[in-house]
Amino acid sequence: MYSGMYVVNMTVSICWSSGQDCQFVSQIFQNTLLPKHTCDTQTDFAQPGFSYTSWLSTTGYTDATPLTGDTLDDLEEVLDIVKIYEPTSFTVVNASSNGWNDECAFGMVDLPDISPEANCTLQPHCTAIDCSIFSPRLGRSFHAAVDIDPCHARMMVQIEKMNFNVGLLEKQYGKNVGQKDLILEEIQNNCYYIFNFNRMS
Repeated sequence: MYSGMYVVNMTVSICWSSGQDCQFVSQIFQNTLLPKHTCDTQTDFAQPGFSYTSWLSTTGYTDATPLTGDTLDDLEEVLDIVKIYEPTSFTVVNASSNGWNDECAFGMVDLPDISPEANCTLQPHCTAIDCSIFSPRLGRSFHAAVDIDPCHARMMVQIEKMNFNVGLLEKQYGKNVGQKDLILEEIQNNCYYIFNFNRMS
């Protein structure tokens, strides 16, 4: 009936006693139409089919690690990634030799060794990770995080300032989230998730 719109009803109440009239009631929305914003988590390169090698050849830049000056500025512009940068670089502290800072309160997680460029924290509730991933070519670290929230049936994914939620009730387990190499599997009746997060692209 209302294509591209939400029909919203919202009341705010302040109540001091259960089962008695509230001291304050205000109707904020009543059948109010709010526009839906289209969201696309099927992200790809800003320039489809982008090739770093071809870009170097076309621009005449020399490959270096790390990139600096105009080379770095132009690459960040063509990849359109500056807009998602967090203002300050995220760092994982107290990481062990295998790259992990294990804060899981249940102590049931066998954490694999990860790349020397990455350091991750497994949060106390054991279904969330925060990672700092260093890019030698760009000379900076990137923040990536995933939080599986079974109580609200959702998974929250963050890469720098880019955030999106995935509803676990609608999620097709074993399939990529968007175009990220991020796969979640559920072991039925066993209170476990199998989680694969291979890379950022």
